[in-house]
Amino acid sequence: MENLALPQQWQERAQNSDFKEATLIQAKTFQPLKEKENLLAIAPTGTGKTLAYLLPCLLNVKKQAGNQLLILTPSQELGIQVAQVAQNWASDLDLKVQPLIGGANKKRQIEKLKQKPEVLVATPGRVAELIKLKKVKAANIKTVVLDEADQLLQKETAGFVQAILKAVPKTSQYAFFSATGAKAIPPVEKIFGSIDIVDVSQEDNSNQQVKHYYLLYPKRRKVDALRRLANLDDFQALFFFNEVQDLGNAEEKLIYHQLAVASLASDQNKMMRKAALEKFRSHELAGLLTTDLASRGLDINDLYYVINTEVPQTKES
Repeated sequence: MENLALPQQWQERAQNSDFKEATLIQAKTFQPLKEKENLLAIAPTGTGKTLAYLLPCLLNVKKQAGNQLLILTPSQELGIQVAQVAQNWASDLDLKVQPLIGGANKKRQIEKLKQKPEVLVATPGRVAELIKLKKVKAANIKTVVLDEADQLLQKETAGFVQAILKAVPKTSQYAFFSATGAKAIPPVEKIFGSIDIVDVSQEDNSNQQVKHYYLLYPKRRKVDALRRLANLDDFQALFFFNEVQDLGNAEEKLIYHQLAVASLASDQNKMMRKAALEKFRSHELAGLLTTDLASRGLDINDLYYVINTEVPQTKES
């Protein structure tokens, strides 16, 4: 990442992590974010959006000055992932990162907040609750990042997000990141008004190697098709379902056939979801069955197959 003005320890980390040069979205947002400008960034999934906001925003954080950078994510899984990445890069600057994820132990989170971490990575419901309890010092927040902003501003979480934005100072910096411009721009402009937009979705060609296929199966044979795929040598895939009930039925049948699969769904507890994702990332599973809960943001190395068992309900999914 020599084309970005990064500290020496970060240049070394980038080299060791095989990040030779900045992606398009990273290069175009680094300076505006470092200069504390507000912006909406739009780039395809898998193009390095997490580091695009983390690196410039972390450089603006002061050591031992309390909660300053708040990063909001729409799911527990994405929140945990972002927190881990943030911890890696923040540690080089002696900054503390704390995840505030729904489903985790709230008392433990409150205890850790006494250490005054400079960076918070949170799901909206949990951090809104902790702000209300005055455990998070919202008045100190200097920068707010909404990762997958269009998902965060849907009706399920929009109320929490608006409560958070009301609690932080009006002078704070705001960065909205999304994979979909059409969905993200209207709700962001509704909350924020006019905002600078950096959109590389037409320019970024890093996902051109993806090939799309359409297979037609009778509904009653759909699980049989998944079974055949999961039996292939060295096969590993994310299987997307529109309904949790269909996911559960398929998982039951595939496990009956002794296939290494697990599910990641909103009706599971945090530990089950974490265990399923960890097993999938370590290639212990041939298939992870999920819904649009996992449709964006999750970083899984060497994943060559993504199967939509039905046509997704939204264009973005």
